[in-house]
Amino acid sequence: FHNSCVSVSYTHLDVYKRQVEEGLLKENPAIGMKNKRESKIPRYLSLEEFSTLNEYKPQSDTEELAKDLYCFGVYTGLRFSDVFYLDHSKIKSDGTDSYRLHMKEVKTGNKISNKLSLPAVLILKKYGFPKEGVIFPLYHPTNPENKNMDDQQKEKWNAYINKEMYKIFENVGLRKMGFHTSRHTHACISLDLGIPITTISASLGHSKLAMTEHYAKVKNKQMDEAADKWSKIG
Repeated sequence: FHNSCVSVSYTHLDVYKRQVEEGLLKENPAIGMKNKRESKIPRYLSLEEFSTLNEYKPQSDTEELAKDLYCFGVYTGLRFSDVFYLDHSKIKSDGTDSYRLHMKEVKTGNKISNKLSLPAVLILKKYGFPKEGVIFPLYHPTNPENKNMDDQQKEKWNAYINKEMYKIFENVGLRKMGFHTSRHTHACISLDLGIPITTISASLGHSKLAMTEHYAKVKNKQMDEAADKWSKIG
């Protein structure tokens, strides 16, 4: 909530600045005003919680789709926008049963080239890969000159998948979380598995290592809190 208010404040600062430049205001009423974003702690599943989710038997086709998408997000670290637009042309075989993801991230434009884990490949094959076109039954291309319609599809499906995931998490007794936490889960479980942070950063398409180090700081904070709890026992 705090960060949302800060974002609105920044918008007001820009408006005041333009009004001063256009002569509508004599001076900017927000001069000297400072806003600082709070460092948000990313929500994610532990390895044990992810195993609980994996064992869940969906109660409908929509729950099954939502669960598969979330798990695919955990295995790959992809954002919803990248999963939404994912098609067969972005997945290359090395001539064996191994596949590699070659693509540009929708949000950043950063290039990634990641080998897909076996569980991720199994989910792809479940949805017909290597069929032509998009992998998951979400995106239906519209007029290429009207990208707004594609974005509307994406946002609608993102909200719908989040709603289904809330139900699933409630059914398995875990706190409710949306699709984007699958990306956080990928990063944090990768750290738990001992994967170097530089490798995790590359797999997530981060342009700066500091973006990935945020997850390591979260893990360190949790270990400190665990030590504090043990201190209360002694």
